[in-house]
Amino acid sequence: MTESTESTTGGALGKVVCKAKAAVGSLVGQKDLQREGILQQAQSDAEIQAEREKQAVDQRQQEAEVEERRAEVSSERDRLRVELEAEERKQDVERHEATAEARIATEASRKEAVIEANAEAQQRAADVVERAALHRRTEEAAEAARLEQAAKQAEHRADAIDPEDK
Repeated sequence: MTESTESTTGGALGKVVCKAKAAVGSLVGQKDLQREGILQQAQSDAEIQAEREKQAVDQRQQEAEVEERRAEVSSERDRLRVELEAEERKQDVERHEATAEARIATEASRKEAVIEANAEAQQRAADVVERAALHRRTEEAAEAARLEQAAKQAEHRADAIDPEDK
């Protein structure tokens, strides 16, 4: 038995050639030719099946890559969403802090103004009381001087009326 070193042609043409060899070998009674045709046909079928399986594997691999990429994109989208939400929360906190600080500063300024106004009013009242006391002391000193003058005049009149020995 001789082994053929012929290679099979793939595709539809290869199948036709292999079937023709098998049929010719069967018709003319050449078992080797018939067997070679059958073997080449089996090899062609196996190559076709292997190609289909390779294409299926390639297809599954591409689908897996697409699915992996989708998962990566989804993960990145989720990460970015979380990051954005965190940034928005941070900005909200900063806005609330700024608002609270402004409100506190305004309230402090208002209280400071009230305290300053009260201090000024107390100072004005103290000044009024001091001026009134000074005026009263001045009037009392003037009254005392007037009374002392009147007493001296009365004493001079009394001495003039009744001189005593001194």
